Amino acid sequence: MNMKFVKRFLAVSMAATIMVVPMVASAATKTAQQTKTAEQTTQQTTQQTTQSTQSTQTEQESAGEKLNKTMAEKTAASTTAVVAGKTLKSDVAGTVDVTNSKTIKAFILNSANGKTAGDKQTVFSKTAKESPMAFDSANAAAAAIGGTVVGDAINADITLKNGGTAKAVLKEAPTGTVKVIQVADGGDTTVLDATVDGTVVSFTPSNGHFTYFIVVI
Repeated sequence: MNMKFVKRFLAVSMAATIMVVPMVASAATKTAQQTKTAEQTTQQTTQQTTQSTQSTQTEQESAGEKLNKTMAEKTAASTTAVVAGKTLKSDVAGTVDVTNSKTIKAFILNSANGKTAGDKQTVFSKTAKESPMAFDSANAAAAAIGGTVVGDAINADITLKNGGTAKAVLKEAPTGTVKVIQVADGGDTTVLDATVDGTVVSFTPSNGHFTYFIVVI
């Protein structure tokens, strides 16, 4: 065999090998860098997502705490009233808000035997615009007894294990004979007797969800 040819062949082969090895090494290095970059990007995205989630949770908790504080303040203002120097205060736990009412100052609910386990209330004042169907039923019942619905309604979900008394403290004293119309969710009405002491209208509520209306005859 021609030795010159062999030497030339070996020289070309070695050169090719030297070229291939750096190219392979370079490709491997590039792949490793791409993988590292991708991992860094994933980590950054995960961190950003976590931070965003934590921020959202913090905002929600803050909003929730603010709402709870607001409702606690409204309940306190709605379940206590000073009338003729005497403090009236509810002894039944729950959420009560009549602070937006133009005619009702407070709603006081007391159990017949003091605090009883299981007694509770959820009470809100309602306008005719907010509860048109309930007002229609109450107006019809009031007209049937020759009376007129006065002011806003009391939307109440009440549980009194041993019974009790509700007091609607009005901003102005009613004149004439006063009754309370109780309206069920289906529209059925019941006329309840009431006693009046200045701006305080007292009556016996029913357990369950009803809307109550002050009626003057």
